[in-house]
Amino acid sequence: RQVVESLLTRSLEPRQAVYGRFLDDDEVVDDGLAILFPEGQSFTGEEVVEMQVHGSPVVLQHLLDLCCSHGARIARPGEFSERAFLNDRLDLAQAEAIADLISSGSRTAARAARRSLQGEFSREVEAIAGRLEHLRVLVEACIDFPEEDIDPLHIEELETGLEWLDEAIGNLLTKAGQGMLINQGANIALIGAPNAGKSSLLNRLTGKETAIVTDIPGTTRDLLKADLVLDGVPIRVLDTAGLRVTDDTVEQIGVERATEAAQQADLVLIVLDGEMLEGPSAVAAEARRIGSLAEIDAPTIEILNKVDLYRGEEAAAVSTCALDGSGLDTLKALILKTLGRDEREVPFTARARHQEALSCAHEVLRDSQRTLAAGAGLELVADELSVAHRHLGEITGTVTPDDLLGRIFSEFCIGK
Repeated sequence: RQVVESLLTRSLEPRQAVYGRFLDDDEVVDDGLAILFPEGQSFTGEEVVEMQVHGSPVVLQHLLDLCCSHGARIARPGEFSERAFLNDRLDLAQAEAIADLISSGSRTAARAARRSLQGEFSREVEAIAGRLEHLRVLVEACIDFPEEDIDPLHIEELETGLEWLDEAIGNLLTKAGQGMLINQGANIALIGAPNAGKSSLLNRLTGKETAIVTDIPGTTRDLLKADLVLDGVPIRVLDTAGLRVTDDTVEQIGVERATEAAQQADLVLIVLDGEMLEGPSAVAAEARRIGSLAEIDAPTIEILNKVDLYRGEEAAAVSTCALDGSGLDTLKALILKTLGRDEREVPFTARARHQEALSCAHEVLRDSQRTLAAGAGLELVADELSVAHRHLGEITGTVTPDDLLGRIFSEFCIGK
């Protein structure tokens, strides 16, 4: 308030849009609105003033410089969201959802990010953490009174509770996997021999002439990237150089890059030339040859392209004709299925760190089930439950190392 009132020709009133002129000494910088949000009634929980002026970059920079000369400073990336988290206005998963909403690549991703921001993901985590906390109290009570016989009903309650947690976290992991897929998307590499129709297939998938297509083998020599959205999943498709042994130095570099792209992709589409192959055995052999050249670790889909020119029985996961687009719907459905996308609405967005924390908690809880079944002692069970609880706390920020906070908020935009 003090900073802005030193620039504005009028005094501020809480939660009211005040119209006035912003001054640099006697010079009018611009006229516009200022709104005061008192402490406890703003996004961050602190006193905030919002200035609304004309969109000239020169005017905006002038005002920023004036604010800084009167005691303010430029915010770090994500600092507003970080302050909101530190002031208990939202938890860590909700804070991350702000960045996910801003960067969402589809309407599905935007809707899911809104749900995370509204706390849907956090509530599911907290429900599991609450049940886990109850079991920890039960176990600690049994440990604290060793002179009394442990009630078999307590052990039964513990076993039932661990089974519930195992199922609940498993279900949440599935949902988080869907949320991470629509949030982060997937990289898909098209590989195959020269002139197999990879570029034509790319053009069909994107619905536009993204790649140059000719009858001359080796037209594509570098990676060509194109973005599309399939059922809410942002996908980047990489068209690569044809895989073959060649003396052409430039083409050799293209082949190396194609191999690297295939090794780093989330999914690899092996495009086979139906015109050059006769029968299932020839198709299978060519698929193996291409796969061995690229040294692929990712999941693969074999595509028999130019199926209109193929002479033989059905021999691949999907058959396509890039000329008329036949088989494209089947291919798209298979891509989504292989990536793990189901038809249900995505309940919230998630990140790799959420998935990792849930997986760690899941594994530790399964260890505690094995420990309990082996009769190894409730002290060990108590320790394992504590570790699982800590992993869950990392998601919402109830247990968060400072270096993790720094990494998370540094990825945000300035001013968010």
